[in-house]
Amino acid sequence: MESEYKTKNNGKIGAIFDLDGTLIDSTDKLNLDVSNACKKIGIKIEPYEIKGRDWHELVESYGKSKDDFNKALDEREPWAESLKKGRVSIFQDAIPCLNYLKNQGVRLSLLSKSIPKYTNLKVDYFNLKQYFENIVVTPFDAPSKRKEAIDSVKALIPIEKAYFIGDAVGDVTIADDVEKELGISTKGIYLSRDGKAIPKEVERYQQIKSLEELSGIIK
Repeated sequence: MESEYKTKNNGKIGAIFDLDGTLIDSTDKLNLDVSNACKKIGIKIEPYEIKGRDWHELVESYGKSKDDFNKALDEREPWAESLKKGRVSIFQDAIPCLNYLKNQGVRLSLLSKSIPKYTNLKVDYFNLKQYFENIVVTPFDAPSKRKEAIDSVKALIPIEKAYFIGDAVGDVTIADDVEKELGISTKGIYLSRDGKAIPKEVERYQQIKSLEELSGIIK
């Protein structure tokens, strides 16, 4: 597998991508799932009112238990069904970006904070497995992607530089932990689609509005 990625840069650069919100758009499904779960525990809120909000903070602001919410959320529409219904889509810039990086010899990894079976369903549905040397999943309730991020980069060694690309603070700031742990040069890149406000935690990192911009950054 490694030899397939050794072209122009001799396989010395790695890029670790987040999945939801970065490569695929699952906003409609997730907002609908949360809205339905809220209704089951007595909170009337529409999907469009949920966008960008912390689910547990939202539930607790209504005086409801996050454990009750989690139980209700477990009864959500299955991912396989949501995919078939078109509630989840792949961003138009995702495949061209992955093809470009792979053709440049960049070694690719996927790091998602989710549940493995859901990640696998999404990856298989959009035929993304062909691009990644490894697919690593951080448990949904984990406080950080730190351990899995380190494991992802270790699997790509002997790379000399690693880029972390994602639309959430934790996708980007994890680059610092990896650099300290492994001594490999890292760079976090924050993806802000649709003019989304830049969180203070990532202001010092590079920011992009589209994956198309990576062609001028990762070479």
